[in-house]
Amino acid sequence: VVDRYGFDFLKVYDRLTPEAYFALAAEAKKRGLRVEGHVPLSLAPADTIAAGQTLIDHLTLILEACLPGALDVVHEENAKAPREVDSLMLMMGDRIADALEGYDAQTCGALFSSLAANGVWQVPTLIEMRGFFSADDPAVVSDPRIAWAPPGVVEEWREWGESAGAHDLANGRRVFAAQMRMIRPMKDAGVGLLAGTDASNEPWVFAGAGVHDEMLLFVEAGLTPLEALQTATLNPLLYLGRKSDARLISKGEAGDLILLEADPLDDISNTLKIAAVFAHGLYHDRAALDALIVEAETEAKNGKL
Repeated sequence: VVDRYGFDFLKVYDRLTPEAYFALAAEAKKRGLRVEGHVPLSLAPADTIAAGQTLIDHLTLILEACLPGALDVVHEENAKAPREVDSLMLMMGDRIADALEGYDAQTCGALFSSLAANGVWQVPTLIEMRGFFSADDPAVVSDPRIAWAPPGVVEEWREWGESAGAHDLANGRRVFAAQMRMIRPMKDAGVGLLAGTDASNEPWVFAGAGVHDEMLLFVEAGLTPLEALQTATLNPLLYLGRKSDARLISKGEAGDLILLEADPLDDISNTLKIAAVFAHGLYHDRAALDALIVEAETEAKNGKL
């Protein structure tokens, strides 16, 4: 199947056993494929680094590896119910939240250095994590961009917040805040960062706008506006080994462009001040873009998105 469809990488998830993970990693190496995704809950970040995984999504188990005893908790809980436990559930549990007080900066620094030295990039999906744990925040759940999502999807988001409960959501926010505090030290250690959102049906993540939200959160976490922009522009090319494909704005160059009304290097929120878009050789002015938004809202209302 891999050969038939020409896949570029294999994605790994929480519930892989060590045997399955290492077999997959070995086969990927044999075929010249990247391994990307989660750190399985039966392992530790150091194991995936050693196995050659090149990218970790959602900072899976990165924070836990900086908390004395937290990985033991993860492995213990995973062993109890390996087909039911996931990393999100553990982040909302008391045992991980209570372990935050023991954060070991030295251990974390060594991990960051190892990630950087081995070229293991991170896609933190901060906007996704915030969405999960802000399901009882009035400012989040009243976001006007709800109009872009089908009513049935929005109802699922609200049900998520109700099912999670206030206590677990509060735990999740504590863990998320600790993850946010890791971003700047990671960057300073040389760990590559990429913008990602997981926009699909994840709570309060809006397709299209999510990447803007992610860059805002990167700046909130300590990156400069330029560094935040690079997570969504230059850095993906660097990760893929395609730095030579980075284009200039000049006649004859390939690429789509966004024309902004203000400089995002002054304020990252200026990426939202879009005057026009050049896509696939076509120019879309603000009026045309607004018409597309109205169309999307209509489609969403009719449950067609």
